[in-house]
Amino acid sequence: MKLIRRLSSGLFSPQEIVNYQKDSRWLTTLYLLILVLLMALPSLLTINKDSSFGYNEKLSLREDFYRDGVEMPFYIKHGQMFHDTGDTEYSYSKALKNGILVKATLKELSEIEQSTIPTVIFTKNGVIFHYTVYTDVLLSYADYPSLENLDFSGAYDNDEAFWGVVMPIIADKLAEFKPYVMIASIMVAILGTLGSLVIWSLITTVFQKINIGSKVKFTKLWQLMIYVMAPYALGNLLSDLFGLVLLYYIGFILMVVNSAKIGQTIVTGGTKNEL
Repeated sequence: MKLIRRLSSGLFSPQEIVNYQKDSRWLTTLYLLILVLLMALPSLLTINKDSSFGYNEKLSLREDFYRDGVEMPFYIKHGQMFHDTGDTEYSYSKALKNGILVKATLKELSEIEQSTIPTVIFTKNGVIFHYTVYTDVLLSYADYPSLENLDFSGAYDNDEAFWGVVMPIIADKLAEFKPYVMIASIMVAILGTLGSLVIWSLITTVFQKINIGSKVKFTKLWQLMIYVMAPYALGNLLSDLFGLVLLYYIGFILMVVNSAKIGQTIVTGGTKNEL
């Protein structure tokens, strides 16, 4: 009941928020977590969908390579990758639409430059995932007999024989890592939303602290401003659900206006009845 009342005040009656100056930090933290979940809800709902590897994802992957101007001059033989003409210094690089970088090289891992974006690297003996200082072996060619005699030019030619071998392996690997990807995506969504709410609550606190002076401590004023984040969170939620950016701006403006109303209420000595 207390949380519902504070949510209602944050949305419709910001002057009442001054009545919550004696709220415990636990109550305010719980309120903040509710706002985080509401604001992050659209992202959380799409995480499972985005991590799937269905028809559209397969089609997009094939289109990334089809006649893109540069073939992959490699093939697999006896569990190892070779260059078509034996050029061990040649390196292939391709940025996919999903933000992942694909590389193919016969160089040693120590010779490969560190990447600031997620990178899948086809090496001499297998495929690795490389991102900054993190490296993980995804598979070894020798463990997949179906890869024997695989010609990577099939990606460029949209060869069904090539993709018929590669797609099931990609799907299996994605299914294997899906739980980790989902957990990481959920954490990113929640932490990003939390960061946004905390930053804007701090900004509004700083501005209102300048207006009201020493009437309220900064930490207590910040606690009150967290209640004002309700319009901002709701505006974000509705904007994402209905695809109307106007709703985001309406929520943002209400947040600013309501924070100013709290400051004015404090300055004029508004009532502080315990609720």
